[in-house]
Amino acid sequence: MKKLLSVLSSALLAISTSIFLIACKSKDTSDQQVNKTNDTHKEIDHKDESKNNSDKDRDKNSKDNPTRSNKNSNGNDFGKDKPPKDQSDQKLNDDVVEAIPEENETDHELRDITLKDNSGKEIKGREITKLGFYKTKDGKFGLQQVQPDVIKVPSKLPSYFTILKGAFYRSESSYIQGIESWDTSRITDMNALFEDAENFNQDISKWDVSSVQDIEDMFKGAKSFNQNLSSWTFKDSVKHKDFAKSSGIVNNKEKWPKNLKKTIINV
Repeated sequence: MKKLLSVLSSALLAISTSIFLIACKSKDTSDQQVNKTNDTHKEIDHKDESKNNSDKDRDKNSKDNPTRSNKNSNGNDFGKDKPPKDQSDQKLNDDVVEAIPEENETDHELRDITLKDNSGKEIKGREITKLGFYKTKDGKFGLQQVQPDVIKVPSKLPSYFTILKGAFYRSESSYIQGIESWDTSRITDMNALFEDAENFNQDISKWDVSSVQDIEDMFKGAKSFNQNLSSWTFKDSVKHKDFAKSSGIVNNKEKWPKNLKKTIINV
């Protein structure tokens, strides 16, 4: 009996010891998990603090440097003061200005062509594809004299031209396609422009002659010219000697420019 009690006591002692060890181990594990959780929270708090500091630094830099490069919604870099590339290019295209040539003189560029007149008749001649010019000593630009067989020119006159003196002197053409559309508002000299152009008879009444200072010999010898120029008004100081001498309108002053009709001039 005593032996049995001794065995039972030993067994109970062993069980108690095992339970105690398990409880201690569980407590250690729980403590480790708590410590790990606390460490994790510390790490997260540290990251949040770093992020907040970074945001503060970035905000400070933006205030200190307002032109600093940013990203747009498409991820493209551009400064706050600088528009996107396509807008900038559009603005440049809108502000294009006609460049003044550096050369002192160039020749006309020509090619052979065939046109049809109002009746359907074919007319052979040459076309100026690029207008030639000369530069005077005082820096003014004039149109080079046009070859007699030219029947077509560019419809746009360069804006830096101010002289058309003798440009169509002795032209053989009755009609020169393109000149009817020229902006002549800056032209100051039309001296002898169509002198001895015996076949010329084209409507150029829409030309702006408000800046012209010299029309001497302008239609002198232009025997076929019979167009109405009554819509033109020149300056009172314009030089007009022999303006229409021997032309098709010499005796028809109703077709003359307004302020020349009552002027006594040598026609």
